[in-house]
Amino acid sequence: AARGNIGDNASRAAAAMADAERALREALEGRMRGGGDNSDGGAGNASALHGLLRRLGAGLEELMPGMGATSSRLKALLQALKQEGDDSAQMEALGELCEVLSMANEESLAAFNMDSFVPTLVNLLNAEHNPDMMLLAARALTHLMDVMPQSCGAVVHYGAIPSFCARLLTIEFIDLAEQCLQALEKLSKEHPAPCLRAGGLMAVLSYLDFFSTGVQRVAMSTAANICRQLSPASADMVAEVVPNLTNILQYHDTKLVEHACVCVSRIADSWARDADRLQTLCGESFLDNTLALLSAGSGADTLVKLSPPTYTALVRTLGACANGNPAIAAKLLERDAHKTISDVLGSVAAAVASPGAPYARSSEQQFELLNLASALLPAMPDAVQCGPDVCTPGVGGAGSPGPTTRRAATQQAAATADATAQQQREEKEEPKERAETRGDAMLAFEAAVTGEPALATRYADSMYSTLMHVHGHTSNPLVRHKCMLSLTKLLYYSTPAHLEELLRTSPVSSFLAELLGAADTDTAMAALVISELLLDKLPGIFRRYFMKEGVVHQIERLAAKEGEAAAGGAAPPLSPRTPRQPTRSSLSLSQRARALKEKHFADAAGDGGASMGETEGLQRLKALCARLSSGPLRCTGDAAACAKSDREVLGELARALMAGEGISTFELLSSGTIGALKAHVTGAGLPEGLSMTEREAATTRRLADLVAATAPQGATAAEGTGLHVLVDKLCQAFNVQERFPVVLSAPPPGVAASDGTSLSALAQPIKLRLCRASGERSLRDYATNVVLIEPLESLLAVDDFLWPRVHKPEPPRSRPVFDTPAADKGKGAAEEESAQAEPARATTRSMTKAAEKAQTSPDGDKRPVSALTRSLRSTGAAGAAAAMEHDGGEGGTVQAGSSGDVDMVDDDAEPMEADDAAGVDDDDSPDEDEEDGDEDDDEDEDEDEYHDDYADDYAQPFHDDEDRDEMPTADPVQDIEAATSSPEGSQERASQGGGSGGRSQAAGRSKHSGGTSKATGMGSGDGAGGARRGGAGSSGSYAAAAAAAKGGFGKHGVNLIFSVNGSDVPPGSSIFSALGAADAQSRQGESGQPQAPRRLWDTVHSISYRRADEATVAALEGAAEASRSRAASAPVARDLAAGRLPGGLDESTPGYDALYLLRMLWLQASAELRARGVDVPPHLTKLFVSTKLSSKLSRQLQDPLMLSGGLPTWCAQLMEACPFLFTFEARRQYLHGTAFGLPRALQRLRQQQAEGGTSAGRDGGSGRHGGRGSEPRAARLQRQKVRLARSEVLAAAFKVMDMCAGSRSTLEIEYFKEVGTGLGPTLEFYTLLGHALQERKLNLWRDDGPEHELAATDGAEGEAMDVDDEGKSKGKSKDRGGLAALSAKLVRAPRGLFPRPLPVRESRAERVLKHFTLLGSSVGKALQDGRLMDIYLAPAFWDLMIAHVTKGAWSREVTPREVDPALAATLDKLQAYSSERQRLLNEGRAADASALTVDGATIDDLCLEWACPGYPDAKLSGGAAGMAVSADEVSSYAAAVADAHCGAGVARQVAAFAEGLRKVFAPERLACFTAEELNELVGGSGYEQWDKALLLECVKFDHGYTSSSPAIGFLVEILSELDATDQRAFLRFVTGAPRLPTGGLAALSPRLTVVRKQPQAEGDAANSPSPAASKQLLLTGDLPSVMTCVNYLKMPPYSTKAAMRERLMYAVRHGQGSFDLS
Repeated sequence: AARGNIGDNASRAAAAMADAERALREALEGRMRGGGDNSDGGAGNASALHGLLRRLGAGLEELMPGMGATSSRLKALLQALKQEGDDSAQMEALGELCEVLSMANEESLAAFNMDSFVPTLVNLLNAEHNPDMMLLAARALTHLMDVMPQSCGAVVHYGAIPSFCARLLTIEFIDLAEQCLQALEKLSKEHPAPCLRAGGLMAVLSYLDFFSTGVQRVAMSTAANICRQLSPASADMVAEVVPNLTNILQYHDTKLVEHACVCVSRIADSWARDADRLQTLCGESFLDNTLALLSAGSGADTLVKLSPPTYTALVRTLGACANGNPAIAAKLLERDAHKTISDVLGSVAAAVASPGAPYARSSEQQFELLNLASALLPAMPDAVQCGPDVCTPGVGGAGSPGPTTRRAATQQAAATADATAQQQREEKEEPKERAETRGDAMLAFEAAVTGEPALATRYADSMYSTLMHVHGHTSNPLVRHKCMLSLTKLLYYSTPAHLEELLRTSPVSSFLAELLGAADTDTAMAALVISELLLDKLPGIFRRYFMKEGVVHQIERLAAKEGEAAAGGAAPPLSPRTPRQPTRSSLSLSQRARALKEKHFADAAGDGGASMGETEGLQRLKALCARLSSGPLRCTGDAAACAKSDREVLGELARALMAGEGISTFELLSSGTIGALKAHVTGAGLPEGLSMTEREAATTRRLADLVAATAPQGATAAEGTGLHVLVDKLCQAFNVQERFPVVLSAPPPGVAASDGTSLSALAQPIKLRLCRASGERSLRDYATNVVLIEPLESLLAVDDFLWPRVHKPEPPRSRPVFDTPAADKGKGAAEEESAQAEPARATTRSMTKAAEKAQTSPDGDKRPVSALTRSLRSTGAAGAAAAMEHDGGEGGTVQAGSSGDVDMVDDDAEPMEADDAAGVDDDDSPDEDEEDGDEDDDEDEDEDEYHDDYADDYAQPFHDDEDRDEMPTADPVQDIEAATSSPEGSQERASQGGGSGGRSQAAGRSKHSGGTSKATGMGSGDGAGGARRGGAGSSGSYAAAAAAAKGGFGKHGVNLIFSVNGSDVPPGSSIFSALGAADAQSRQGESGQPQAPRRLWDTVHSISYRRADEATVAALEGAAEASRSRAASAPVARDLAAGRLPGGLDESTPGYDALYLLRMLWLQASAELRARGVDVPPHLTKLFVSTKLSSKLSRQLQDPLMLSGGLPTWCAQLMEACPFLFTFEARRQYLHGTAFGLPRALQRLRQQQAEGGTSAGRDGGSGRHGGRGSEPRAARLQRQKVRLARSEVLAAAFKVMDMCAGSRSTLEIEYFKEVGTGLGPTLEFYTLLGHALQERKLNLWRDDGPEHELAATDGAEGEAMDVDDEGKSKGKSKDRGGLAALSAKLVRAPRGLFPRPLPVRESRAERVLKHFTLLGSSVGKALQDGRLMDIYLAPAFWDLMIAHVTKGAWSREVTPREVDPALAATLDKLQAYSSERQRLLNEGRAADASALTVDGATIDDLCLEWACPGYPDAKLSGGAAGMAVSADEVSSYAAAVADAHCGAGVARQVAAFAEGLRKVFAPERLACFTAEELNELVGGSGYEQWDKALLLECVKFDHGYTSSSPAIGFLVEILSELDATDQRAFLRFVTGAPRLPTGGLAALSPRLTVVRKQPQAEGDAANSPSPAASKQLLLTGDLPSVMTCVNYLKMPPYSTKAAMRERLMYAVRHGQGSFDLS
């Protein structure tokens, strides 16, 4: 026995020593990986060492500093806790233990023995005789799990969960129950299954109403965690709590309801295959409560508004229940659930979701709603073999689609039964019975629907128009297929009489014709089934319409493919936007089409297939086209006769469009009318000898005749004209013909292809092999290495990284061979030697080996940032370049991080000798090398020790710089001294002071201590390194310093030219875009069609390099610049005459002719309306919009990978040629996605996905996205903070914009002597700057007079003056600095701000131009950062700016009538006088000509002189200054005045404004917007009347308030009664800007939140005032306050509406002077 004990002790000692060795190795490796980070690595190492000593036993852990006392104290407490029967000692020990645990951390508890303490505490938790003891035991366990999360396993192991649940079920002591809830909440996160088995669900939900709201939320969070791991064995336990969850769904607390929805969703997922269980879940109350919650998505007035992810999960739950049990679907149909679905989809089914729409932004949510809608009708009979039954894959879980036919229903039931059989093997017969029961239930459901036609009738009335609308406004194939499925069921179960009424005004025939022509076989099959249903039910109606709309033609085309399919022809390839899913064969589709043709159109096919679709309208159009094409040719030189013939034919065409049923899209396309009209307006048939000017005039006349024929007598703006019909038919024809692909990217392995996660794919490195170009001998070859680099890094970063490695220094010098590592020789020696010589390969191998171990994470992943990277960053430029020489030409993997930071990582598992390194095979697979990377741990011990020591020594000095790019750091604040800021000197001082500064190395953002610098240090964010990489600054990196010293060609200092597949790539291109473009080009050349890019992460890409030369670099940079800011140079008339569209769109593009005619009609109609002084009406603008194309563009912009790598070419081409095709919101998304840089585009996309509730938030609650680490560096925005004086905003703005306009950083403003920072002060800066630029004293703008009354028109400049009558009457001295005085300083421009003519004096002109440049930079920066600027520019000013930057491509004449109607009237009179006088002189009536007057006065009496009216300091061309205007010069004088006011006199101001914009982004990007839209982008939306429903929908009430609170009722009434002036003042008080963003209150971000502000004396029981005194206090003392950065309004609970209004408006009018603490 003694020997046995000795052996056991020896075994334990050996095990302890092995543990010690392993712990020490882990500690050392952890220290090395941590790079000396004391915040994490130190604690981990200490814990490991303490654990080692504790394993060794014998009290060795007490040897550690500070551990002896702690260990002794814990041992004493443990002994006291084990003294059974001595309650006082145990209570004292428990209290002391709770105190120790509450103040401890994991390091201090390293000696804590969980195996001893936890079972003791669990025993005390069951001491029912002493409630205080149980409470303290529960508290101690809770504190322990807080401090040591790993203790949760021990707590579960020793049986604490049943004890916690028992205390909750008895609930004798509320404090004890709350403590047990907190403990269970922690345990449920990691151990949900044990909690479920112990009855945790029933325990936490049984007495929920006994707790406070905060504790209730903890209980519901626990329940949601427990429901994450539900098993079939726990079904009975879960069923017990279903009534509790159903009851919670009607609570008023949003968080409780959301947690309940998450529980229900997870239960439904678990029971999806059990119809009986689903029936248990979906009781009557459950369905009623859920439908009430879903109604909130349509804007209904409900108390609870679910977050988008939770809302989607709840819809998915109902869809799963309805698909899994037909009885549930029948109950939902009886409750008219389809009405709720229709309301939700109808309110958000626009092509591009409007800003602020809280629901159904994502396609995922729309899919779930449609999945539920399709489940509300029974499966169709087997005879109706519908296409969508195989083309709508589920999205997993409860989102799986339901059956579409009876056979499918039976098969699905059988499959469900088989799956259930695996889980319930003991019940052999039940699964089959369940399948039969489900089939019977489906038959009963069908019988109920067919037996009561009113059910299907109500469904059809609610859903038909919605389904058609959604299908036409989305490009997501899954959503479209779900629409088709629901539509097919709807038509099948509707009666013929109801269908005739329902489809009376619906264009269903043209809809089916378009679908039958789709390349997707499943879509064509679904359309064919629907066509057959309609022909069976209403043959007399649809037989004729199908022939007219081209359905019969498409059926013939499909039937004709039968021979091709039978001969083995493959089905056509799916387009890039078609999902990969199982499809029916082409043969099946052809057979069905032929059967349909023979059944319904056998008699019509007697004359042959060609004449089958010949209708009367088609024949008439063909005849008109023949006359239009041949008419000019028969005219023998008589232009008037030709024009008359043209007008007659065009008039007949207009009458044909309007007559009877009109012309269908199919007839328009088949007749060749579009091609004939295009040929006509482009000059077909004109004589050959015409000059270019004559041809342009003729084509312009023909276009005007076309518009006049379709909209006679100036009825262009009227509705229902032939022009409207023609435009509508052209849009439909274009939608039918266009085949622009939506190219979606493929994410890297391990990244899900969903909207919310593909953004993280951009952080995955791409593998590159950099090869020397053939024929290049002056550079080294680097092909033996593989580079890992982020996809968004620029080739400039690769240039910085590669140049020092491949450049051969001249002349070479002899150098000694290194015998020791460079790190061992000291910094100076290492730099000197590495600058002269290349080290030995053995040393390089050691360095790379150490670097690999230093940067390899515990899971084996290789990360872009390592100790070697940090060392290179911290070394100077010369030292960095020298250090990089060490690893040139060696085999391995190189990791390149942000801004060119690189890591050398050896791919080989075993060390290589220097001579062996040259033999590395270039064809070795890098993937295999990476998989073998973990073999490093198996190397011999000596080598590991050497590498570990080396890496640790190498990394240790630079640990302060660790993860500098990963951690948020405090932003330096740049102080702008107003005394030194002026328009004249700012630029000079900017050039003298730029280039220093950078991000502070502080570890947080909570407070700025010290790190402020003067304005001369600003601008470092876009220094040399930042400009080279297109990022927001990387000052301090070795690459930036090296780039400054190495020289190179071009503005970026390029040394290398890179080529992919033989094509040179511009140096500023990203890796992703370069590889993606090359891949797409190669595959497009193979197939002829653009395709989705392959996964670029699957292979190693080869990029060749060669030495750069000046000519090549200049050509590449010029081509890149031209592609970024391309402007059409040809005038519109030249495009018209040539028949080409600007933008480079190929003329062979399907729908090109229709597109061309739409552009010409848009330009002509707009010009005619502008000439009459009428804006283009909204109904005409809406006619030109293609919702299909807008949806495609919107979906394309949602793909981060394609947004980063380059959108398809059609996006830019159509946006340049025909922007009117896209909705305003689609164009706005395109602007933000392409104009302001990739980081902002990705950040904006990330925000949209978070708000829209994509799949990242599928489990409900808040949307979960990857942390900052999963986000690419290029997507991170830095902030540039500037502090300035509020009283000198304009002077400081010159300095701010000089420094920050070209920076990619986000500008944030602070004010001297104010504590506010962030969004609110920044918005206030733009507001103040906008007002300052409108002051009269600057003499920048036209001014209608000295009056300062507010203009009544919304959007006029007068509205920008914050003036209110109450404020003026109460005292100007306290009116925020005098709002009345401010309004008197500003110009009055009801039609918008328009420049006054430029002064002749050059000094004044330069000052004016600098202010316009400042305005342009400010507007551009506001657009870039998403800020609002309170300024309204005249539409004429925007038109001139667009014409200037596009070189006339979108030009129109600006007349004085738009600028100054009074002046225009006078000039018209002068021109009329001149014309009449000239006519009289031509007739020889000189006397009558001399007697002519203007308003009763002769020209001499008018005393006109050659000076600009109203602006004597401006230049007037055409005459001598100050000389009188003679009668012969009146016409020239009027033209000169018009030119001074609208032409040359304002051209330089317009150019200066455009130049200011160009400092921020290319102003050509704004050409796709109208002037009114541009004003909305800059200044936000105008005044909108807030009603109570809108306020309750868009405003959040929290922290003491709900929507039913009395104070909130007062506030909503007050806000709904505000007029325009008070609303502007309120918005400026709350947000910092007096306007709302585009989309109104719903688009305000962050959302306006109202919280309860505690009155001053409330809560103080000793000094609580009487009710009368409290009321008086609220009336006189307490005022509302705000947090402008988050749009928080803190409102005291006033007792009356009058008191609230008085206090609120007082704060609004007098509390806007500064940002202070509140």
